[in-house]
Amino acid sequence: MRWRWTVACVAALGAAGALAMAASGAPSGYPSRPITWLVAFAPGGQSDVEVRRVQPHLEKLLGVRILVEYRTGGGGAVGWSELARARPDGYTVGGLVMPHMVIQTLLRGAEAGYRLDQIRSIAWTVSAPNALMVRRDSPFRTLRDFVEYAKANPGRLAVGGVERLSPSDLSLAQFMQAAGIRLTYVPIAGGAGPVMTSLIGGHVDAATTAASHGVRHKDQVRILAVSGKQRMKALPDVPTFAEFGYNVTVETSWGVGAPAGVPAEVVTKLSQALLQVMRTPEIRKAVEEEGLTPLYFGPAESQAYVNRLVSTYRELVNLLR
Repeated sequence: MRWRWTVACVAALGAAGALAMAASGAPSGYPSRPITWLVAFAPGGQSDVEVRRVQPHLEKLLGVRILVEYRTGGGGAVGWSELARARPDGYTVGGLVMPHMVIQTLLRGAEAGYRLDQIRSIAWTVSAPNALMVRRDSPFRTLRDFVEYAKANPGRLAVGGVERLSPSDLSLAQFMQAAGIRLTYVPIAGGAGPVMTSLIGGHVDAATTAASHGVRHKDQVRILAVSGKQRMKALPDVPTFAEFGYNVTVETSWGVGAPAGVPAEVVTKLSQALLQVMRTPEIRKAVEEEGLTPLYFGPAESQAYVNRLVSTYRELVNLLR
């Protein structure tokens, strides 16, 4: 009798556990089918590069396919809105980009289509300073050349960047304010890929976006300056804006998130797998050679990072109002 009672209790507890797991949206044996990864910007940009970097390694670790789908528009808002509305079962994740996500919500409010608390950060993996760059055949050899021309010709220089309400938009606003110049900002849809195409194709005089894109196209473009306090290891000869007395601080970072409410077990598993991939010697080497800084932020660090960026950019976005 005692044996039957014990078996019955164990069975009941197992059934209750299974029901709880099902209710949380995290079936046992996760993942058991392909995971969709939403990319909020067009192919060729850094968001695309980051998912392609980890995709084959994650597929081996998790034992399922990673299906990449592009949801572009609205400076990333279209993709993040869809991510926020997705079922929180761990089978839909998305690439995150800061400070794009913060800027959108601070300046557009409900029109952004998502709130930051609707998206759960799984990991933040890399960051890069923003850069001002020109084509290799540009007459501007230095940032000083660029500023002198801009002061003599207000509004004449067209600078391309990633849409409106983006790090491109904000870093250029910081630069113009600091240097006392007026430039014409050209918002280009789709992400940094189309921005670089426009610059190299001669459709704009300069471009401002993550410095990693300048590193990737170093044979075709010349980077005049980068944001931040220190020069980049990948570009030791490129000065910072700070060296000229210009306080340009905007940088871009990339991560991965899921809809809020995704089970903690799923977040932990995905985060551990992502960071394991990012810590491999070949990935770390590639990241640093591309002019990126590895972050390795897990779930708790990621949330603190987002909170810190919200505080930082709350004042800076006034430049775009």
